[in-house]
Amino acid sequence: MEQITSGSTTERIIRTSLITVFALGAAGWCFYDAYVKYPLQNLERAVRDLTPPPELSRDLIVPAVDAKSTDAIDKRTFLKDLVARFGEPGWRGKNAKGKSEARFFGPAGQLIVTLDPGDRATKARFAQAEYKNAKDLAVQKGMGVVIGLLGVLLLVHWLRVMIVKATMTDEGIKLVGHPLVPFDALTELHAEEYAKKGCVGIDYEMDARAGTLRLDDYKIKAFPEIIAEICRRKEWEDPYEKWQQKKAASK
Repeated sequence: MEQITSGSTTERIIRTSLITVFALGAAGWCFYDAYVKYPLQNLERAVRDLTPPPELSRDLIVPAVDAKSTDAIDKRTFLKDLVARFGEPGWRGKNAKGKSEARFFGPAGQLIVTLDPGDRATKARFAQAEYKNAKDLAVQKGMGVVIGLLGVLLLVHWLRVMIVKATMTDEGIKLVGHPLVPFDALTELHAEEYAKKGCVGIDYEMDARAGTLRLDDYKIKAFPEIIAEICRRKEWEDPYEKWQQKKAASK
């Protein structure tokens, strides 16, 4: 006989590929929202009423600026100390009371520092973003992690789907993860649930041990050819052919 080598069915490859791409894409979308989109939208709202408003840029967003940024700031803190810690302020100017002010923008809020004429901090507070706060960003990142892990598992499964093979030669049948099983070692076909589940089990005895090969018409593209050859050699009824005849008779 001519050797038969079969991979997964096209339907299985397409379905697995689509759900894998969807999961990885959803994880990427969550991370994009958490690290890029939402911080930029927070920045847009934070600078809306500033005069002059700074030009919107991701470079203005300092990841280290958060609710704990005020902990080490007191009246001995100079602006240059804050610049060493956070970089140049995203905005500097006069506030509504005419006092000098420097603002450092973070992903989920802004550090607002009031300065005296000598650029020494007189007051510092963290204003949480009104649109997406730190909790919202954390939730988005958590969703990205969970969906990303699911995506990685699906990617591993996708790789298994892509490399799965069933090979049949005159020596017997070989499935990935199973030894080559000669036709003489095949003992019994279990096809009672083929019409419902699309799979059969074939018992075999080889090297003083027993086992079962599971053939699934959803997973093996050349299932009809493989099961037909096995049934021909073992003089068993072909469940695939029987099912096809039943479908044709019902039309």
